[in-house]
Amino acid sequence: MAFSEEIKHTLTELSKLVRELYDIREKQNVSYKEHPLFVKDVIHDFMNISQNLAIADRIISQQESELFRFAMEKIFYANGDVNHKFIQSVDHRLKHYQNEKPEIKSPVVILERAKRYDRKKNTELEPVIRALIVEYAEAMVLSDGFETVGEFDVLETFKTWVNGEG
Repeated sequence: MAFSEEIKHTLTELSKLVRELYDIREKQNVSYKEHPLFVKDVIHDFMNISQNLAIADRIISQQESELFRFAMEKIFYANGDVNHKFIQSVDHRLKHYQNEKPEIKSPVVILERAKRYDRKKNTELEPVIRALIVEYAEAMVLSDGFETVGEFDVLETFKTWVNGEG
């Protein structure tokens, strides 16, 4: 599937910034052996967001699955040398998610880490990462060409609490 330049840029930038939080070089491949916390946190957050948005309309579309795989490839394999078995395993997990009431769980671990990083390093990465994650969530909802009422509800609830409103 061809993805827009905007979502490619969003995911490339998100990969770069999240890697900075975990002290991983921009183009370095990630492995569980070397970067267990990064792998665990990224999978936790992206599964949480992607699964709940994908099932909000009761079916995980091919486009949603492809966008999720693309995001995982960009974040874990920034240099393009993809471990296809790993990508297949996380994609399988996405497709076999069962939940009757989709709701993205709080907190988004990456954002919590970014807040600590900002305090420690006196930076402003958390608002940028938050905006990029919201852009990814919006792209996930629209990846199949339409937004259902269920997807809209889950996305708007997510945006409200992740942006600290309400």
